[in-house]
Amino acid sequence: MRDSSPLHLLDDAVRLRLVADVPVGTFLSGGVDSSIVTALAAKHHNALHTFSIGYAEDRYYDESAYAEEVAAHLGTTHHSFRLTHEELAEAYPRLLAAIDEPFTDSSALPSFVLCERTRKHVTVALSGDGADEVFGGYRKHQAELRWSDPGPTERAVVALAPLWRVLPRSRKHAWQDKVRQFDRFARFARLDPITRSLMLTTFTDASMARQLVGTPAPAAEVAARKPMLMRRAPTCRHERRAAERRAQHTAQQHAAQGGPHEHGPCPGGAHALPGQTRGGTGIRTGT
Repeated sequence: MRDSSPLHLLDDAVRLRLVADVPVGTFLSGGVDSSIVTALAAKHHNALHTFSIGYAEDRYYDESAYAEEVAAHLGTTHHSFRLTHEELAEAYPRLLAAIDEPFTDSSALPSFVLCERTRKHVTVALSGDGADEVFGGYRKHQAELRWSDPGPTERAVVALAPLWRVLPRSRKHAWQDKVRQFDRFARFARLDPITRSLMLTTFTDASMARQLVGTPAPAAEVAARKPMLMRRAPTCRHERRAAERRAQHTAQQHAAQGGPHEHGPCPGGAHALPGQTRGGTGIRTGT
């Protein structure tokens, strides 16, 4: 009889995605999901390479130490990249050129840089993305359960809403972060679940968003601050392919006329990075 246990199904899924004719590794954050995927991958793949990203100037958000601990336990060849603020800022134009449409997940930027650097070692990387949404792993999922069936603790947090509003709140200190969580829990308690979900996935409130969108910076000012951001990149796959066909046609014309052909940036200003496909990091991910 075929084993249909969750562990066997997960192990089989990881094993199948390790079948490749190119180098394979895993993204490892040190969390439960990526650690499980990496542990299973290490069973089926000798000399597995693992990759994590951290923040050199924001130690509060840097979880790379957990990844290094898991990698040492599993015996993988681990690569840890700690980024500075400047490195993140420099990656913005490349990220904007790579995505096909507006994408509001702030993790896109470090994930993009992680893919860029991982691509120097492997072509395929397995990740643990998606498990939090399936199994309710985020704190917002846990909060929704508490909102739906509040007990004495939840009611006390809501009742103390005026206190949370006047205390200092910050993600960079443990107790101030706890105050921040209490404040959000109390403020969102009276909202309907759909509105609550939208509020929990945003960084700004509606009034601030309207202010930002309604008063854009002058084009000349933006161009002076970051000229690269003003270069329009192809916005979708079809447009990129059309741009590449135009570039190929131009190259053929140069060749037919006997003229020189210089290799420059991709049409529209999207630069192809070494070892990458145009408009992307060149690495394929599997979950």
